[in-house]
Amino acid sequence: MLLAAGEGFRSFERLFEAEELATRLGDQARIAIVATRIAAHLWLAGQTEQTREYGRRALELAETLGDPGIAIASHYTMATAAMYWGEFPRVEAHAQRMLELLDGDHARARGDGLMFPSVGARGLLASARAQQGRFAAALQIGEEAVRIAESLRHPYGVAHVIAHLAFVHYQRGSHAEGLALCERGLALGEEATLGVMLPFLHGLLGHGRIQAGDVGTGVAALRDAIATQSAMGFRIGLSQLAGWLSEGLLLKGRLDEAITEAQRGMTLAMDCNERRVQATLEQVLGDLAAHRDPPSLDPAEAHYRRGLAIATELGAQPVIAHCHRGLGVLHRRIGDGDQARRHLTAATAMYREMAMTFWLEKAETELVN
Repeated sequence: MLLAAGEGFRSFERLFEAEELATRLGDQARIAIVATRIAAHLWLAGQTEQTREYGRRALELAETLGDPGIAIASHYTMATAAMYWGEFPRVEAHAQRMLELLDGDHARARGDGLMFPSVGARGLLASARAQQGRFAAALQIGEEAVRIAESLRHPYGVAHVIAHLAFVHYQRGSHAEGLALCERGLALGEEATLGVMLPFLHGLLGHGRIQAGDVGTGVAALRDAIATQSAMGFRIGLSQLAGWLSEGLLLKGRLDEAITEAQRGMTLAMDCNERRVQATLEQVLGDLAAHRDPPSLDPAEAHYRRGLAIATELGAQPVIAHCHRGLGVLHRRIGDGDQARRHLTAATAMYREMAMTFWLEKAETELVN
Protein backbone atom coordinates (compact mmCIF):
# COMPACT_ATOMS: atom_id res chain seq x y z
CA MET A 1 0.00 0.00 0.00
CA LEU A 2 2.99 2.29 0.43
CA LEU A 3 3.66 1.89 -3.30
CA ALA A 4 0.07 2.74 -4.17
CA ALA A 5 0.39 5.91 -2.11
CA GLY A 6 3.60 6.85 -3.93
CA GLU A 7 5.89 6.29 -0.92
CA GLY A 8 8.53 4.35 -2.83
CA PHE A 9 11.44 4.92 -0.46
CA ARG A 10 9.62 3.51 2.61
CA SER A 11 8.28 0.64 0.51
CA PHE A 12 11.83 -0.31 -0.57
CA GLU A 13 13.00 -0.41 3.05
CA ARG A 14 10.17 -2.72 4.10
CA LEU A 15 10.74 -5.07 1.15
CA PHE A 16 14.42 -5.60 1.86
CA GLU A 17 13.54 -6.28 5.50
CA ALA A 18 10.97 -8.83 4.29
CA GLU A 19 13.54 -10.46 1.98
CA GLU A 20 15.96 -10.94 4.87
CA LEU A 21 13.27 -12.45 7.10
CA ALA A 22 11.96 -14.79 4.37
CA THR A 23 15.50 -15.98 3.64
CA ARG A 24 16.13 -16.69 7.34
CA LEU A 25 12.91 -18.70 7.48
CA GLY A 26 13.77 -20.57 4.28
CA ASP A 27 10.23 -19.88 3.04
CA GLN A 28 10.50 -20.23 -0.73
CA ALA A 29 7.00 -18.92 -1.41
CA ARG A 30 7.61 -15.76 0.60
CA ILE A 31 11.02 -15.32 -1.05
CA ALA A 32 9.35 -15.50 -4.48
CA ILE A 33 6.65 -12.99 -3.50
CA VAL A 34 9.19 -10.54 -2.08
CA ALA A 35 11.48 -10.99 -5.12
CA THR A 36 8.57 -10.09 -7.40
CA ARG A 37 7.82 -6.93 -5.49
CA ILE A 38 11.47 -5.91 -5.25
CA ALA A 39 11.75 -6.39 -9.02
CA ALA A 40 8.80 -4.02 -9.48
CA HIS A 41 10.41 -1.38 -7.28
CA LEU A 42 13.80 -1.74 -8.96
CA TRP A 43 12.13 -1.29 -12.33
CA LEU A 44 10.44 1.90 -11.11
CA ALA A 45 13.84 3.13 -9.95
CA GLY A 46 15.32 2.45 -13.41
CA GLN A 47 17.61 -0.41 -12.30
CA THR A 48 17.34 -2.68 -15.32
CA GLU A 49 19.83 -5.47 -14.60
CA GLN A 50 18.76 -5.84 -10.97
CA THR A 51 15.13 -5.94 -12.11
CA ARG A 52 15.94 -8.75 -14.53
CA GLU A 53 17.77 -10.70 -11.82
CA TYR A 54 14.99 -10.46 -9.22
CA GLY A 55 12.36 -11.15 -11.88
CA ARG A 56 14.21 -14.25 -13.09
CA ARG A 57 14.55 -15.49 -9.52
CA ALA A 58 10.85 -14.96 -8.81
CA LEU A 59 9.74 -16.75 -11.99
CA GLU A 60 12.04 -19.72 -11.34
CA LEU A 61 10.78 -20.09 -7.78
CA ALA A 62 7.15 -19.79 -8.89
CA GLU A 63 7.69 -22.55 -11.45
CA THR A 64 9.42 -24.78 -8.89
CA LEU A 65 6.65 -24.22 -6.37
CA GLY A 66 3.89 -24.70 -8.96
CA ASP A 67 2.10 -21.69 -7.50
CA PRO A 68 0.01 -19.95 -10.22
CA GLY A 69 -0.67 -16.91 -8.02
CA ILE A 70 3.01 -16.14 -7.57
CA ALA A 71 3.67 -16.89 -11.24
CA ILE A 72 0.94 -14.46 -12.34
CA ALA A 73 2.37 -11.68 -10.18
CA SER A 74 5.91 -12.33 -11.44
CA HIS A 75 4.85 -12.40 -15.09
CA TYR A 76 2.92 -9.15 -14.56
CA THR A 77 5.96 -7.37 -13.14
CA MET A 78 8.21 -8.53 -15.98
CA ALA A 79 5.59 -7.77 -18.65
CA THR A 80 5.35 -4.21 -17.32
CA ALA A 81 9.12 -3.79 -17.32
CA ALA A 82 9.45 -5.28 -20.80
CA MET A 83 6.84 -2.87 -22.15
CA TYR A 84 8.86 0.13 -20.98
CA TRP A 85 12.08 -1.45 -22.24
CA GLY A 86 10.55 -1.80 -25.71
CA GLU A 87 10.78 -5.62 -25.62
CA PHE A 88 7.35 -6.14 -27.15
CA PRO A 89 7.56 -9.92 -27.85
CA ARG A 90 8.39 -10.41 -24.15
CA VAL A 91 5.36 -8.32 -23.16
CA GLU A 92 3.21 -10.55 -25.33
CA ALA A 93 4.70 -13.74 -23.89
CA HIS A 94 4.42 -12.70 -20.23
CA ALA A 95 0.91 -11.24 -20.62
CA GLN A 96 -0.42 -14.22 -22.56
CA ARG A 97 0.99 -16.56 -19.93
CA MET A 98 -0.85 -14.57 -17.26
CA LEU A 99 -4.12 -14.95 -19.15
CA GLU A 100 -3.53 -18.69 -19.53
CA LEU A 101 -2.93 -19.06 -15.78
CA LEU A 102 -6.02 -16.97 -14.98
CA ASP A 103 -8.16 -19.19 -17.22
CA GLY A 104 -10.93 -16.61 -17.54
CA ASP A 105 -11.00 -15.64 -13.85
CA HIS A 106 -11.29 -11.85 -14.12
CA ALA A 107 -11.86 -11.43 -10.38
CA ARG A 108 -8.58 -12.97 -9.27
CA ALA A 109 -6.62 -10.20 -7.53
CA ARG A 110 -2.94 -9.60 -6.97
CA GLY A 111 -1.70 -10.14 -3.46
CA ASP A 112 -0.91 -6.44 -3.05
CA GLY A 113 -4.44 -5.45 -4.05
CA LEU A 114 -3.31 -2.84 -6.58
CA MET A 115 -4.49 -4.47 -9.79
CA PHE A 116 -6.56 -7.35 -11.10
CA PRO A 117 -4.16 -9.30 -13.36
CA SER A 118 -6.87 -9.87 -15.97
CA VAL A 119 -7.14 -6.10 -16.35
CA GLY A 120 -3.43 -5.33 -16.11
CA ALA A 121 -2.38 -7.94 -18.68
CA ARG A 122 -4.80 -6.56 -21.25
CA GLY A 123 -3.71 -2.98 -20.59
CA LEU A 124 -0.08 -3.92 -21.19
CA LEU A 125 -0.96 -5.74 -24.39
CA ALA A 126 -2.83 -2.65 -25.60
CA SER A 127 0.17 -0.37 -25.04
CA ALA A 128 2.67 -2.82 -26.53
CA ARG A 129 0.59 -3.39 -29.65
CA ALA A 130 0.08 0.35 -30.15
CA GLN A 131 3.82 0.92 -30.05
CA GLN A 132 4.14 -1.64 -32.84
CA GLY A 133 1.47 0.14 -34.87
CA ARG A 134 -1.12 -2.61 -34.33
CA PHE A 135 -3.83 -0.15 -33.41
CA ALA A 136 -6.96 -2.20 -34.17
CA ALA A 137 -5.74 -4.99 -31.89
CA ALA A 138 -4.60 -2.46 -29.27
CA LEU A 139 -7.94 -0.68 -29.14
CA GLN A 140 -9.89 -3.92 -29.01
CA ILE A 141 -8.03 -5.37 -26.02
CA GLY A 142 -7.71 -1.97 -24.29
CA GLU A 143 -11.46 -1.39 -24.44
CA GLU A 144 -12.02 -4.95 -23.21
CA ALA A 145 -9.74 -4.20 -20.25
CA VAL A 146 -11.78 -1.11 -19.35
CA ARG A 147 -15.02 -3.12 -19.47
CA ILE A 148 -13.58 -5.80 -17.18
CA ALA A 149 -12.25 -3.22 -14.70
CA GLU A 150 -15.63 -1.48 -14.65
CA SER A 151 -17.42 -4.80 -14.05
CA LEU A 152 -15.14 -5.40 -11.07
CA ARG A 153 -15.93 -1.91 -9.70
CA HIS A 154 -12.25 -1.20 -9.18
CA PRO A 155 -11.54 2.54 -9.68
CA TYR A 156 -7.75 2.14 -9.55
CA GLY A 157 -7.91 -0.57 -12.21
CA VAL A 158 -10.20 1.53 -14.41
CA ALA A 159 -7.86 4.52 -14.13
CA HIS A 160 -4.87 2.30 -14.88
CA VAL A 161 -6.26 0.84 -18.10
CA ILE A 162 -7.73 4.19 -19.13
CA ALA A 163 -4.15 5.48 -19.08
CA HIS A 164 -3.10 2.60 -21.35
CA LEU A 165 -6.02 3.27 -23.69
CA ALA A 166 -5.34 7.02 -23.78
CA PHE A 167 -1.73 6.23 -24.68
CA VAL A 168 -2.96 4.05 -27.56
CA HIS A 169 -5.04 6.94 -28.93
CA TYR A 170 -2.15 9.39 -28.61
CA GLN A 171 0.20 7.02 -30.43
CA ARG A 172 -2.31 6.80 -33.26
CA GLY A 173 -2.85 10.57 -33.35
CA SER A 174 -6.43 10.46 -32.02
CA HIS A 175 -5.75 13.25 -29.55
CA ALA A 176 -9.34 14.23 -28.69
CA GLU A 177 -10.18 10.66 -27.70
CA GLY A 178 -7.03 10.37 -25.61
CA LEU A 179 -7.70 13.69 -23.87
CA ALA A 180 -11.25 12.68 -22.94
CA LEU A 181 -9.97 9.42 -21.46
CA CYS A 182 -7.33 11.23 -19.38
CA GLU A 183 -9.97 13.55 -17.93
CA ARG A 184 -12.09 10.54 -17.06
CA GLY A 185 -9.15 8.73 -15.47
CA LEU A 186 -8.20 11.70 -13.31
CA ALA A 187 -11.82 12.07 -12.15
CA LEU A 188 -11.50 8.60 -10.64
CA GLY A 189 -8.97 10.05 -8.21
CA GLU A 190 -11.98 11.03 -6.11
CA GLU A 191 -12.73 7.32 -5.65
CA ALA A 192 -9.25 5.79 -5.43
CA THR A 193 -5.73 6.69 -4.43
CA LEU A 194 -4.03 6.78 -7.81
CA GLY A 195 -0.54 7.02 -6.31
CA VAL A 196 2.11 6.22 -8.92
CA MET A 197 -0.51 6.51 -11.67
CA LEU A 198 -1.23 10.16 -10.90
CA PRO A 199 1.86 11.81 -12.47
CA PHE A 200 1.55 9.78 -15.67
CA LEU A 201 -2.14 10.58 -16.04
CA HIS A 202 -1.39 14.28 -15.50
CA GLY A 203 1.39 14.00 -18.07
CA LEU A 204 -0.93 12.32 -20.55
CA LEU A 205 -3.45 15.09 -19.95
CA GLY A 206 -0.77 17.73 -20.52
CA HIS A 207 0.28 16.07 -23.76
CA GLY A 208 -3.33 16.01 -24.92
CA ARG A 209 -3.80 19.68 -24.06
CA ILE A 210 -0.74 20.57 -26.12
CA GLN A 211 -2.01 18.60 -29.12
CA ALA A 212 -5.40 20.30 -28.75
CA GLY A 213 -3.73 23.73 -28.98
CA ASP A 214 -3.81 24.66 -25.28
CA VAL A 215 -0.03 24.65 -25.10
CA GLY A 216 0.42 26.77 -21.97
CA THR A 217 -1.87 24.60 -19.85
CA GLY A 218 -0.31 21.43 -21.25
CA VAL A 219 3.25 22.57 -20.50
CA ALA A 220 2.25 23.52 -16.93
CA ALA A 221 0.60 20.10 -16.39
CA LEU A 222 3.70 18.30 -17.63
CA ARG A 223 5.98 20.33 -15.36
CA ASP A 224 3.73 19.45 -12.40
CA ALA A 225 3.70 15.76 -13.40
CA ILE A 226 7.51 15.64 -13.60
CA ALA A 227 7.87 17.38 -10.22
CA THR A 228 5.33 15.06 -8.57
CA GLN A 229 6.89 11.88 -9.89
CA SER A 230 10.41 13.05 -9.04
CA ALA A 231 9.28 13.66 -5.46
CA MET A 232 7.95 10.08 -5.32
CA GLY A 233 11.42 8.80 -6.24
CA PHE A 234 10.42 6.86 -9.37
CA ARG A 235 12.50 7.42 -12.51
CA ILE A 236 10.73 5.15 -14.99
CA GLY A 237 8.46 7.10 -17.35
CA LEU A 238 10.08 10.48 -16.63
CA SER A 239 11.83 10.34 -20.02
CA GLN A 240 8.45 10.20 -21.79
CA LEU A 241 7.16 13.16 -19.79
CA ALA A 242 10.30 15.15 -20.62
CA GLY A 243 9.82 14.37 -24.32
CA TRP A 244 6.23 15.59 -24.28
CA LEU A 245 7.31 18.72 -22.41
CA SER A 246 9.98 19.34 -25.04
CA GLU A 247 7.37 19.17 -27.81
CA GLY A 248 5.21 21.69 -25.96
CA LEU A 249 8.11 24.08 -25.42
CA LEU A 250 8.91 23.92 -29.14
CA LEU A 251 5.35 24.99 -29.96
CA LYS A 252 5.75 27.90 -27.53
CA GLY A 253 8.85 28.98 -29.46
CA ARG A 254 11.23 28.18 -26.57
CA LEU A 255 13.67 26.13 -28.60
CA ASP A 256 16.62 26.14 -26.20
CA GLU A 257 14.44 24.97 -23.29
CA ALA A 258 12.92 22.32 -25.54
CA ILE A 259 16.37 20.98 -26.40
CA THR A 260 17.36 20.92 -22.73
CA GLU A 261 14.27 18.90 -21.80
CA ALA A 262 14.72 16.49 -24.71
CA GLN A 263 18.35 15.91 -23.74
CA ARG A 264 17.32 15.36 -20.13
CA GLY A 265 14.75 12.86 -21.32
CA MET A 266 17.35 11.10 -23.45
CA THR A 267 19.70 10.70 -20.48
CA LEU A 268 16.87 9.22 -18.41
CA ALA A 269 15.74 6.92 -21.22
CA MET A 270 19.24 5.56 -21.67
CA ASP A 271 19.79 5.15 -17.92
CA CYS A 272 16.46 3.31 -17.50
CA ASN A 273 16.72 1.26 -20.73
CA GLU A 274 13.55 2.82 -22.16
CA ARG A 275 14.55 2.18 -25.73
CA ARG A 276 11.28 3.05 -27.47
CA VAL A 277 11.31 6.43 -25.74
CA GLN A 278 14.97 6.77 -26.70
CA ALA A 279 14.00 6.27 -30.35
CA THR A 280 11.21 8.84 -30.02
CA LEU A 281 13.53 11.36 -28.38
CA GLU A 282 16.02 10.95 -31.23
CA GLN A 283 13.16 11.90 -33.54
CA VAL A 284 12.22 14.86 -31.32
CA LEU A 285 15.84 16.04 -31.20
CA GLY A 286 15.91 15.76 -34.98
CA ASP A 287 12.83 17.98 -35.17
CA LEU A 288 14.44 20.49 -32.80
CA ALA A 289 17.68 20.62 -34.79
CA ALA A 290 15.68 21.11 -37.99
CA HIS A 291 13.85 24.08 -36.39
CA ARG A 292 17.04 26.02 -35.73
CA ASP A 293 17.62 29.09 -37.89
CA PRO A 294 19.48 28.12 -39.97
CA PRO A 295 18.66 24.42 -39.55
CA SER A 296 21.35 22.19 -38.01
CA LEU A 297 21.19 19.80 -40.93
CA ASP A 298 23.86 17.21 -40.04
CA PRO A 299 22.77 16.84 -36.36
CA ALA A 300 19.11 16.62 -37.43
CA GLU A 301 19.82 13.85 -39.92
CA ALA A 302 21.98 11.99 -37.40
CA HIS A 303 19.20 12.09 -34.79
CA TYR A 304 16.56 10.88 -37.25
CA ARG A 305 18.74 8.03 -38.43
CA ARG A 306 19.59 6.91 -34.90
CA GLY A 307 15.90 6.98 -34.05
CA LEU A 308 15.13 5.01 -37.19
CA ALA A 309 17.74 2.37 -36.32
CA ILE A 310 16.49 1.85 -32.75
CA ALA A 311 12.82 1.84 -33.78
CA THR A 312 13.52 -0.67 -36.58
CA GLU A 313 15.27 -2.98 -34.12
CA LEU A 314 12.30 -2.79 -31.73
CA GLY A 315 9.59 -2.97 -34.38
CA ALA A 316 8.21 0.41 -33.24
CA GLN A 317 6.44 1.18 -36.53
CA PRO A 318 4.96 4.61 -35.62
CA VAL A 319 8.39 5.94 -34.66
CA ILE A 320 9.85 4.59 -37.90
CA ALA A 321 7.18 6.49 -39.83
CA HIS A 322 7.81 9.70 -37.86
CA CYS A 323 11.55 9.48 -38.54
CA HIS A 324 10.92 8.99 -42.27
CA ARG A 325 8.63 12.02 -42.23
CA GLY A 326 11.25 14.10 -40.42
CA LEU A 327 13.94 13.07 -42.89
CA GLY A 328 11.63 13.86 -45.80
CA VAL A 329 10.88 17.37 -44.55
CA LEU A 330 14.58 17.94 -43.82
CA HIS A 331 15.71 16.86 -47.30
CA ARG A 332 13.05 19.02 -48.92
CA ARG A 333 14.41 22.04 -47.02
CA ILE A 334 17.90 21.46 -48.43
CA GLY A 335 16.58 20.96 -51.97
CA ASP A 336 17.12 17.19 -52.23
CA GLY A 337 13.79 16.36 -53.86
CA ASP A 338 14.51 12.68 -54.55
CA GLN A 339 15.42 11.88 -50.95
CA ALA A 340 12.51 13.97 -49.69
CA ARG A 341 10.02 12.06 -51.85
CA ARG A 342 11.52 8.70 -50.84
CA HIS A 343 11.18 9.34 -47.13
CA LEU A 344 7.79 11.06 -47.32
CA THR A 345 6.43 8.27 -49.51
CA ALA A 346 7.63 5.71 -46.96
CA ALA A 347 6.02 7.67 -44.12
CA THR A 348 2.75 8.08 -46.03
CA ALA A 349 2.54 4.36 -46.80
CA MET A 350 3.17 3.42 -43.18
CA TYR A 351 0.67 5.92 -41.78
CA ARG A 352 -1.96 4.66 -44.22
CA GLU A 353 -1.32 1.02 -43.32
CA MET A 354 -1.60 1.79 -39.59
CA ALA A 355 -4.66 4.04 -40.10
CA MET A 356 -2.84 6.96 -38.45
CA THR A 357 -5.11 9.48 -40.17
CA PHE A 358 -3.89 12.59 -38.36
CA TRP A 359 -0.28 11.96 -39.38
CA LEU A 360 -1.23 10.65 -42.83
CA GLU A 361 -2.83 13.97 -43.73
CA LYS A 362 0.29 15.85 -42.65
CA ALA A 363 2.60 13.57 -44.62
CA GLU A 364 0.43 13.74 -47.75
CA THR A 365 0.40 17.56 -47.58
CA GLU A 366 4.19 17.63 -47.26
CA LEU A 367 4.56 15.16 -50.13
CA VAL A 368 2.68 17.33 -52.63
CA ASN A 369 4.23 20.66 -51.54
